Amino acid sequence: MGQRLGKAAYVPEVKPFLNLPEKQIYLLWEAFNNIAAGFGLGPEEFTDICLAAELPNVLGLTENRVAAAAAAVFTVFDTDENDLVDALEFLAAFAMCSGMDFAKKIEFAFNCYDFDESGELSVDEMTLSFRSTLLGMAKLTAEEPPSEAKLEELANYAFQKADRNADNKISKQEFRDYCIFEPDVRSWLNFYHDPEDVAVDAEELDDDDLVLEGQFASSPRRGGGGAMKKKSHSRHPSLVAAAAAAAAVAEEATGREAAGAAGAARGVGGGGGGGGGAKPGEGSGAAASSGLAGGEWRERAAQVAWHPLPAIRPEAPGGQSLEWVHGYNSAVMRNNLRYTSLHHVVYPAAGVGVVLAKDPLSQRHYVEHTDDITALAVHIEKGRNIVATGQVGEVQPKVCLWDPDTMETLCTIDDFHEGAIVHIAFSPNGRSLVTVGQDAEHMVAVYELE
Repeated sequence: MGQRLGKAAYVPEVKPFLNLPEKQIYLLWEAFNNIAAGFGLGPEEFTDICLAAELPNVLGLTENRVAAAAAAVFTVFDTDENDLVDALEFLAAFAMCSGMDFAKKIEFAFNCYDFDESGELSVDEMTLSFRSTLLGMAKLTAEEPPSEAKLEELANYAFQKADRNADNKISKQEFRDYCIFEPDVRSWLNFYHDPEDVAVDAEELDDDDLVLEGQFASSPRRGGGGAMKKKSHSRHPSLVAAAAAAAAVAEEATGREAAGAAGAARGVGGGGGGGGGAKPGEGSGAAASSGLAGGEWRERAAQVAWHPLPAIRPEAPGGQSLEWVHGYNSAVMRNNLRYTSLHHVVYPAAGVGVVLAKDPLSQRHYVEHTDDITALAVHIEKGRNIVATGQVGEVQPKVCLWDPDTMETLCTIDDFHEGAIVHIAFSPNGRSLVTVGQDAEHMVAVYELE
């Protein structure tokens, strides 16, 4: 399976449904049991389930707009275009990108596939849980899903590792412990966990059923909602058109949001849009973001005094120094805390290599990496210490060899791997260095050191 680093990038259609609160996830499950005729959901059933979970209240949208957003995300799940989506795939995927914590996500996933409610999973149920969850998340992030053979292999491997008492059943506690403490699985949970909450703006178009709401507030998503009501609602007849409209609105809104942020940073007051230095009233992004109707925002913006860009003082002091790093990167790495010959401790924290001395208590920092450190090794020979650290990097992630006593860079290697360096090791004599990449084949490189 391998460890997964970074954070998932979700497709625009699913962004309205990111970080849903726990209550809404369980209301979706309850609505599925009340509304659906089977595990294959049609477009109308899918939309009715979303509405019955009171998503309009949580998202701050009208029912028509939630129906349009649901129609859009339905097409994301319906990759074979047969107007049916797998209910478990949809529910598990929404749970994985919800606002619930790890333990609650794992419990929800377990309950989804515990069909006989025995509190245990069989190997077939475990396989189905892996298949539905990974396929659903691959669709929401537009990634290539694992093959059926690979999914079955992963599920069988996971079943053997999780079944600690060898009774051919996985209890809820065994399932939870495996997901939490197995580094590979934990890294994938973290990859999809806590997605960035997106505020989406949508201008009023002629057909209200095809666009998303003007603004999605992030704060209510992790809160509660009202009791579930079973309702029947009509949806727009063209799912493809709805999906295209929702995606276009999200993409356009992202550009406007960035432009608005740039304008705010340059001192443009009153919620006005536009780039740096633009005077109030010159721009088109403020109406949607401020919620003011018609030209009212222009009248308010005209009352705000415009201030030019501040002058940069050439004599202003520049530069900062790192004094202390709090924390330690242990969530997705193993074997990354080592002693040197001087009994100092070497470990990574984000993109910094930290050398911690006990007496007196102090830190020194290696800061030559350009992204998070993902692998670390130490070699000691005749009192000399050499640290090797690898990092994340979509193209040619680098490996740095450095001296923890002088903090001097001895060598930098960035000519082979892709994605990230997931493991580093020195040979016993320190003359060779082995690195493993995060690419699909997990390529291995062996370097001869002088």
